[in-house]
This record gives sequence, structure tokens and C-alpha cells, in this order.
Amino acid sequence: MTIVEIKSAKDFSELINSKIHKKVIIFYTAKDCICSIELRPIFENCSKQYKNIQFATLYIDKLKDFEDHVELGTPNFHLYINGRKLEQVIGADEEGLIDLCKKYS
Repeated sequence: MTIVEIKSAKDFSELINSKIHKKVIIFYTAKDCICSIELRPIFENCSKQYKNIQFATLYIDKLKDFEDHVELGTPNFHLYINGRKLEQVIGADEEGLIDLCKKYS
């Protein structure tokens, strides 16, 4: 499935509350985060393999107003189902991301 880039708080809300995409994994990242850069290919592979999950990227360095509402480091992955955050993987945890995808696929 195509990875969506979240560019606003409105995009974020619409995506996690979508009736079409029940399961969403958001990759919180920053352009200059080395760990995020290293994990991006893994995230992209997961998006191709787990087609029943919508994958999205949110660059916290681009959305400063959004960062004020969510205390995050990067990389960070959150799983939302029907608008509710159920799980997260914190840090450069490749295995944790893959396990999260498998669990909810």
C-alpha cells in the first residue's frame, strides 16, 4: 500500500478516523534523524507486505504546531485502529516494527 505523508493536524485526524483504513501505522520521523533514515526501507517493505494496514509518515520537524501536542522522539511508530492509539514502538526497533505489523495483519 502507498505510504501517505501527513502534512497537517487535519490530515492526521482524517487518516486515523478513516472508515476506509481501519488500521494505520504512523512513522514519526525527522529529516535529519539517522535512525529514521536507516529504518525507512524497513517501513517501506512493511507497507508493501502488509496491505491491510495503511502506512503514513509524519515529519515532526515540518509540523512544529503538531509536535506541541504530541511528545515524541524519533523514530517512533504508533498503531491506530478506528481512531484509537493501541500500541507504539519507540526508537530504532526494526524487530518491534515488524512484530507490530505481523500482529495486526
